[in-house]
Amino acid sequence: MDHNFYNIIKFRIYRIFNIINDKKKLDIIHVQYKIYKCKNFSVFFNKYKPIFDSNSSESDESYDSECTTLFSTYSRNTDSFKPDCIKCMNYLKHLDDFDDQECHERGIIYLYLWLYYYEVRNKINGENTLENMKKLMNLFETHHKRERNIHNVYNNHIERVLNNELNDLFYLYEKFDNFKKKKNCLDNICKCGQDCIQRYKSSIEKCGSNSNMYFCNELENFRNQYNEYRLTEKDCPEVDLYLPPYKKYSTSVIILISFITISVLSSLLFILYKVITIYIHLFIVQ
Repeated sequence: MDHNFYNIIKFRIYRIFNIINDKKKLDIIHVQYKIYKCKNFSVFFNKYKPIFDSNSSESDESYDSECTTLFSTYSRNTDSFKPDCIKCMNYLKHLDDFDDQECHERGIIYLYLWLYYYEVRNKINGENTLENMKKLMNLFETHHKRERNIHNVYNNHIERVLNNELNDLFYLYEKFDNFKKKKNCLDNICKCGQDCIQRYKSSIEKCGSNSNMYFCNELENFRNQYNEYRLTEKDCPEVDLYLPPYKKYSTSVIILISFITISVLSSLLFILYKVITIYIHLFIVQ
């Protein structure tokens, strides 16, 4: 009886974990699909980055106090998040002006990815990006609940599906953009290039056993863009000129392909030899 009870409990725990894992996979797919409809991650990034960058970060009495207090933990690692917080508020207002819910949804996803990048860039450890994203959206809702709608899009469609699967892609494109434009690289442009290479190489390791083909294919798209950039060795000698593909072929696979190729060629040569022999016998010898 005890043994049966134990098995029932074990089975139910197993089912719960499966449901949780399935939910996470669905959330990942949901976010990726929204970007996929924008064609690919590069198009998504190049559309929303200029929108975000174009917004002002100048002091605004409407947000000054709350932007300082809500993100006080950031101040230990960076001078102040307040200008960026104000910029986020203006960005959300800018997004809300578009009469397109899909644009709102993708724009919110961009903001979340940017916020995670901000924390990584400023070495802000131990922070929950999802919670900080919620703080930003709640702050916007507090000030614009009646005349704006984008916070409702976040609450109803985006909050529950945000995840960290695409953070590496955002990091790569942001660093690469800074590298090409020679900005935000702490006076060392080659360091941006090195950071980009290191993150790419660590990201492709995830593709070995990763079933997330969207992520891996987008890494390949990034690799193609990087390799087409025409970086020269004299620009940054320590930065790789070309990125390797994420697909790796084992020695055994290479040997097998070689063996099959040789076998096929041998068979074709043998058939050709027999055909020539028969032809000679029928038409020349006789």
